Amino acid sequence: MNDQTVGLTNEEYELSASDKFASLFTEPSKLFSDLSHQKPKTTDWLIPLIVLMVLAMSVQVLILNSPKLKYQAAQEQMGTVETLLDDAVTKGQMTQEQADQRLEEVADRVDKQMNAGLLIGVVTIIIFSFLFFFVVSGVFILIVKFGLKGEGAYNAGLTAYGLPGYIMALQLIITIILMLVMGDIKIGTDATKLLGLNIKEFPGYLLSYIDPIKIWFYVVVGVAFAKMFKSNRTGLYVSTVLSVWFLFGIAFWGLAQVVPVFQFMIR
Repeated sequence: MNDQTVGLTNEEYELSASDKFASLFTEPSKLFSDLSHQKPKTTDWLIPLIVLMVLAMSVQVLILNSPKLKYQAAQEQMGTVETLLDDAVTKGQMTQEQADQRLEEVADRVDKQMNAGLLIGVVTIIIFSFLFFFVVSGVFILIVKFGLKGEGAYNAGLTAYGLPGYIMALQLIITIILMLVMGDIKIGTDATKLLGLNIKEFPGYLLSYIDPIKIWFYVVVGVAFAKMFKSNRTGLYVSTVLSVWFLFGIAFWGLAQVVPVFQFMIR
């Protein structure tokens, strides 16, 4: 302990960003117990979110600079467009001939759009990252405060959901490495991607939940909410967070089947 921390209580001691990062992976329960006695900082959730956005942008750059990955991305886009057009034909909104012509037009444009769309992709990542973060964290905060009767401020909930984002950053790093090594845009850390199954089919989607890193992330989020909201029912919080993750995912999958434009939510 240095001179600056002599005489300070555990509640007064300010953890550095590096301390928080290391403790997240080594002793998350103690970390969030300590943070629950301190004023939440915006940087606790903002820095991990920025790291995630930078890594997501790196994936986009990687795809555009790899002919093999770029081709796979183009084929995936074409598949999504074809699904939408088939749906329009089924509903009688256009004829099969019109759908085929539209698909050819899209195929001619897709390569140029991918090259010119990097800036759009970056802006989209930023917007959706913040939107997703605040919506999901808000849902968890409401459930914890009103469902589990936790005692904590809104900023405490942002920290509880945001700081574990470093774990998801690790997943993205692993995914980038796997993409480079295997040359496959659909590779990842969950069972569906590792087995090469179709995530758009329900059995494949269920298997996507077998993901050690993502399960680790949500377990830590559950621990974080329990500690930040001053509860000793950690097991209940963890099971609640895991259940919400599972049920919301199933709801999104169902929505994507009804409204094909939301297929991006289950990739």
